[in-house]
Amino acid sequence: MRDVTPRARRSGDADGAPEKVRASGAGELNLNIRSLEVFVTVVDAGSMTRAARRLGLTQSAVSQTIIALENAVGAALLDRAVRPPALTLAGATVMKHALALVDRARALQRALDYFDEAPLPALRIGVVDSFATMLGPHLVNRLRNIAAEWRVSSGPHETSIAGLVERRVDFIITTDVAPVPEDLKVVPLLAEPYFLIVPASLVGPVGSLRQLAASMDFVRYGRHLYIAEQIERHLEASRVAAPRRFQLDTIDAVISMVDAGLGWTIATPLAFLKGAGGASNVRCLPMSGPPLFRHIKLVARKDEGLVVAERIAAAAIEALETIYLRQVFTTLPWLAKKVRVGGKLTADAQPARRRRRSSAAAGD
Repeated sequence: MRDVTPRARRSGDADGAPEKVRASGAGELNLNIRSLEVFVTVVDAGSMTRAARRLGLTQSAVSQTIIALENAVGAALLDRAVRPPALTLAGATVMKHALALVDRARALQRALDYFDEAPLPALRIGVVDSFATMLGPHLVNRLRNIAAEWRVSSGPHETSIAGLVERRVDFIITTDVAPVPEDLKVVPLLAEPYFLIVPASLVGPVGSLRQLAASMDFVRYGRHLYIAEQIERHLEASRVAAPRRFQLDTIDAVISMVDAGLGWTIATPLAFLKGAGGASNVRCLPMSGPPLFRHIKLVARKDEGLVVAERIAAAAIEALETIYLRQVFTTLPWLAKKVRVGGKLTADAQPARRRRRSSAAAGD
């Protein structure tokens, strides 16, 4: 390759170019993943200074790494005369391949981390809000030593199939009904039926969903909640015209509206137990028409972390059996027979478990 001499370094410019980049001879290309990772980070951050902060390095170390990479390639990769530094033609070529190499190297490191006996450096898990609120503490406590750092998110992006595919998280406990790619594994955790929640002041038979919607306002969930999407599809399929008047962002707020007598809504046991709080002026009733279920599942990648996924699934099912089911049988016993935990019906198992417990526990 020919020698390439970038523009001279500006006085006091921390991101300046080397005075000269030495070309490597043919067949002498000597690259390493770390230097490519530094290069990719510099391009993404827009400067060596910001890249250094992200990588936990000094600006000088980042600058020297870029110079060494340019020497190895035999061409200037960044045009330091512009701000932020722009990719040269050679830089664009290296960037295209470096992104794939760095991503594969990181995937390899994660896969190796999952098989190590030591705790994971960090565990990023997306958990739907109702599950995180009701059962999250039990889940984390049961698995607290699995990772040095836990990052639990309940936002729609972090609990979606797309969020897992795009690697915003490592695992998700989700109700997302989007198609699951073949390279992902699904572990069923919970299937629970939807039911009606109406004000206690509404006495007597409720009738059909159409009759209820015609006589009282329907209180909707925020569009960002998966539960809202499923309910809206069900109402549309049942040809229930429920005018849009009340829409609230949280399950708690929706149930509070019903508790205040301002309308009716639809929920699942987990959502109700999470959001009921001090609600005492509501009635929970079966929903007419075809049954509607919410499915909560653990989704993980097939090529990495399956051992960790199995441990998360086991802890989640344990939490459902010991906490969720007990509350469902106490609060909504007429729905309990329809609940499935870990893909199994619980109608017979829970009463037997309750009989085996102490009388104090059985009275919870």
